[in-house]
Amino acid sequence: MPDRQSPLEGVLPVSFCQGTVCIAEATPSMMAEAQAWDGHQAELERTLSHWSGAATVSSEAFAEKGMGFAQIGPSRYFLWGALPTELDMGVGTCVDLSHARVVLVLTGDHVRDLLVRAVPLDLRDCAFDVGHMVSTPLHHIPVLLARPTLTQWVLIVPRSYARSMVDHLQHVSDVFSTA
Repeated sequence: MPDRQSPLEGVLPVSFCQGTVCIAEATPSMMAEAQAWDGHQAELERTLSHWSGAATVSSEAFAEKGMGFAQIGPSRYFLWGALPTELDMGVGTCVDLSHARVVLVLTGDHVRDLLVRAVPLDLRDCAFDVGHMVSTPLHHIPVLLARPTLTQWVLIVPRSYARSMVDHLQHVSDVFSTA
């Protein structure tokens, strides 16, 4: 497959809120969604745990291998990093989404304050700790929001909405400029 070009080329990285929020684009080697067929959830979980090298499926096990993992629905998993692409067709399906998503990495002192104004989630440490990932709407668009570290947040957005998502986050951040 040809190298993908970023829809944000020339736009990122960008800083705003007096430099307290920075958005950059990350390019994982692969992003995919895996889904088990009815009645095959346990088999898919065994396959995923084998990929991560752990006894059970967990975000921590995938992170240790440089991969990411999140359950985004019943029998549905979002995966990224250096993933094997083979999945027994009798268990489920694994679809490569690498050319359909953009990964935005947000860092800075006011990222949580910015996101609280943009997503309908409780982002306090007690509710959204490091390693947590959810599917949520942001500006009426379904995105995946992850928190890989205390100071870093990740948005995985549909490629066609990447530029408008960055523009929207900059607009939402205007509240910090006037405060």
